[in-house]
Amino acid sequence: IFVMSTKKLVYGDVGLDGIFGPTETLIIADSSSNKDYVTGDLMAQAEHDKLALPMMITKDVKFAEEINNLYKIKMKTLSRKNIIEESMNNGFISVIDSNEEIIEVSNQIASEHISIASESLIHLSESITSAGSISSEVLANYVAGPSHVMPTNGSAKYSSSVSSRTFLKSIPVLSINKKRFLEISEDAEKLASLESLDAHQEALSIRREKFSME
Repeated sequence: IFVMSTKKLVYGDVGLDGIFGPTETLIIADSSSNKDYVTGDLMAQAEHDKLALPMMITKDVKFAEEINNLYKIKMKTLSRKNIIEESMNNGFISVIDSNEEIIEVSNQIASEHISIASESLIHLSESITSAGSISSEVLANYVAGPSHVMPTNGSAKYSSSVSSRTFLKSIPVLSINKKRFLEISEDAEKLASLESLDAHQEALSIRREKFSME
């Protein structure tokens, strides 16, 4: 939170990779998923800080209840159990009716991390269009994946994780011949007129007049 607050203070004066956080993970699971793995990943997400957001969706009510009970037991042995408990209360475990709804909810949440904890549901990844990454959250935190700096708070709907492309800038260059100018400049004149920008319209019309006579 201190890093992000500092970024906000200097935004506009320097280039930024983005404003990120709090961290979030959405786990997609079913009855075949390993309950210990799923519970462990949810608590790992939760222990970041009290604002972290651990989430799980499943079609199986019984599995959801088992995870809800299991994390409460396992949490008692962890050093950051107070943080985990508060963070888990921020998150949720939801029961979804169908795979189509799982996809819809996943894309609406656009979570920083999406983890598919069932081999039978892996194919859903092909329809997930908004996520910071589809990966194991814990492994990606440390040693796997190209970047751990990813969009949060739903911004994965329109942005991607930080990569070398983030730090590149480009300069577009427009070069147009007279024939093509005459083909498109009339539309530009109309737009200038609609905006009541007479100087813009004049700059175009004098070129049109000159090029038409050549």
